[in-house]
Amino acid sequence: MNNALRGHIVLQYVNQTELQFSDIQGGSFPDRKTCIFYLSLRNLVANPQYLSSCTFNIEFERLILICYVDTPDVNSIEAVNKFCCLNAISLILAWDNAELGRYVETITVLLKETGIGECNNLDFLTITFSTLSEITCLNKLDVSTFINIFPDLLIVLNTSVLGFASVPGIGMRKAQHITSLVQNAFH
Repeated sequence: MNNALRGHIVLQYVNQTELQFSDIQGGSFPDRKTCIFYLSLRNLVANPQYLSSCTFNIEFERLILICYVDTPDVNSIEAVNKFCCLNAISLILAWDNAELGRYVETITVLLKETGIGECNNLDFLTITFSTLSEITCLNKLDVSTFINIFPDLLIVLNTSVLGFASVPGIGMRKAQHITSLVQNAFH
């Protein structure tokens, strides 16, 4: 844990792991490869540059942001989600301090006891295949074809309905569905 977090209310809910404090930038460090940050949405509204400043020079393989939702502002959640997506940061939303503490505790225990943190076989193709497979109208053959035709996510995001429809096995209905998924904002 970062020394700045001594006495933080969240720490009273972290009971199953030993707390060690240091001066390293970040929130807590369940292993050598992972850094967990905490963010209050209210703090983000008051200080919009906080998120980018606290993650600026962090050299961990995995960054996890646990965001305490203490304001009903949907735009703040959307901004945090977008920031996390663009910077490869895992985002977890917590609705109170107890839940936030339990997430920290659970992540720490899982990383130390199960070896889940040692999974590093995920390359770009694996992640892309997994992500595209979540689209209900696409089967595995469609996903394989997509990966061969669109080697870059930016190309997928800028492709029109007709561009998707020209892919073998993708008709106009699937193309319209895919276009609506990749080009419309999240709500």
